[in-house]
Amino acid sequence: KMGILDPAADRVPIQRIARFFLNDFANANQGKRKWTKDLSKEEAKEERAARRAQLGESLLSVGSDVPFKFPPTFTFVFRAFTSLDGIGKGLDTNYDLTKLTVPYLRKLSEMKYGSESKALAVGFAEKTGLNNQDIFSVVKAPKNMQYVTNTLEKMERGELKVRVRALEAEQRLQRLELMTANTNTAIIAGLLLNTGIVLSAVSMGNPPIWARGLVWAGVAAAGKWALGVVKVQQLDKKLESYKVKK
Repeated sequence: KMGILDPAADRVPIQRIARFFLNDFANANQGKRKWTKDLSKEEAKEERAARRAQLGESLLSVGSDVPFKFPPTFTFVFRAFTSLDGIGKGLDTNYDLTKLTVPYLRKLSEMKYGSESKALAVGFAEKTGLNNQDIFSVVKAPKNMQYVTNTLEKMERGELKVRVRALEAEQRLQRLELMTANTNTAIIAGLLLNTGIVLSAVSMGNPPIWARGLVWAGVAAAGKWALGVVKVQQLDKKLESYKVKK
């Protein structure tokens, strides 16, 4: 365990994203699809749009929760990889770091299992179910069924409640909070500006300092309202890019 994942984080979207990219990497390595480097600009743009449409909710969930806690040393590791990637692309336009990692991933499997043939045998056993874990699962099946039955009975009696995360509801609530804050800010700005202008108009000669202070406070509140409007527009654009309904 590297300790970079928050134990309390929602792992469902993380596992979905990781499973998608691992399968995508395996398909590209097996020649079932082109590498992203080999795609044209239009094809790459369509591929990114398709990924966002498929993983939009999971990506937004991970981005909102921030479940990863990277140690400071990881910064230097990422910087080294990005530097190597930039140098490689500068020297060779066909350079692709993903392709270069394939043989090293095979070596990692050999280090884990002892040899590539043993790694293939372990993979075959996992796919066919001829391994200790699957056999143990078959033996343990009646106990698991009893556990499922007990869980369903608890749900029927109301002793257990299932929580379902609704990402669309969370995004709508976030947008509603921004809209409410903008409305309150606009009301305060209008009140301060009107009060300051009226007091400045009724005063004889030079307006008092506190009247001018009210006007400037209203201007500041109006600026905050404009910033809130920009935040709402950015949120709408973000939701639209990830194909999430507002």
